[in-house]
Amino acid sequence: MGKTKKWAVAALAAVAMGGAFTATAADKNAVTNQGNAAYGSAAVVAGKTYKLADMLTYAIEDEYAAHAEYAAIMAKFGEQRPFSNIMRAEQTHIARLTPLFAAHGVALPKDNAAQHVVVPATLAEAFKIGVDAEIKNIAMYEAFLRAELPAD
Repeated sequence: MGKTKKWAVAALAAVAMGGAFTATAADKNAVTNQGNAAYGSAAVVAGKTYKLADMLTYAIEDEYAAHAEYAAIMAKFGEQRPFSNIMRAEQTHIARLTPLFAAHGVALPKDNAAQHVVVPATLAEAFKIGVDAEIKNIAMYEAFLRAELPAD
């Protein structure tokens, strides 16, 4: 295994184990550019204040995007770690976010991330996409944590 691949696997694994809301691996820019509309973490701007409905929507879109990206990567390159592990984590994140929509009277967005996914040409690109997406995902949640949030 090459140095770059080892680093990428280690970075993705470290991020995936970081907590309940930090393990995604979709390329938010690819998802955004394909759909011509901000989606998930790509919609979040540093320093802006967001309503709870927007935070929930961007968060679940980000999880949808990560899940779709990993599914597409594995369809092209075969099922393998860390992609399979993080894809399962995305399913867990979606399952944990979903009841919050009903609890706060927010409409659950449809999962249409798969139609926006851009599959990387190489496995090395897939690892880079994952690392970049993690950085954007963390920045999104850090922005949300600056707001007053309900206990759940």
